[in-house]
Amino acid sequence: MGLPRKWDPMLPSKPEPKGKGRGAKWHRFKEQLRHARGIYACEQCKAVCDYLEAHHVVRVHDDPSREFDARNVRFLCKDCHTTAHNGSKTGVVSPK
Repeated sequence: MGLPRKWDPMLPSKPEPKGKGRGAKWHRFKEQLRHARGIYACEQCKAVCDYLEAHHVVRVHDDPSREFDARNVRFLCKDCHTTAHNGSKTGVVSPK
């Protein structure tokens, strides 16, 4: 994976793939939340990564009202995010 690049607030974040995801409102929400929290490493394993994925602790499918609830979002590296979804039926990641 190599060394992560130094974070620069003026650099554009990784663009949301077209045709995937929850749309511009979700993309803005998660980026603002990540910057407000000052998160630049996985909240589960603490690995510093170029890109962190937003993970809903309580799945949006189970409770749509929590999609934009900041307390329901964790920022995880790709490996931890995959484990969160494949490692449990609920997708819940317990905070360390």
